Amino acid sequence: MEQRSPLSLAIFDQHRGLALRVIERRVGNRAEAEDIVQTAMVKLLENPPEETVSNPGAYLIKIGLNLATDRAGSDLSRCFSAEQPRAARR
Repeated sequence: MEQRSPLSLAIFDQHRGLALRVIERRVGNRAEAEDIVQTAMVKLLENPPEETVSNPGAYLIKIGLNLATDRAGSDLSRCFSAEQPRAARR
């Protein structure tokens, strides 16, 4: 199994609760918020910033908010594309 940086795990442990509350408020769903926070942490581990981040908690939250925005846009896009054939029939 791959070893993770203790600093990264410490950041996740320390800031997960706040990130979860912020994202849950944005998406309105606890399970989706947990998934987004987890995905944000994976992205942070896979692509660490090149420069030192002065506020890693805020950085984690920002990644999560961006993911939430992307998901909302994707969901909206799927909704419109699913309705497109019905509109064309009219």
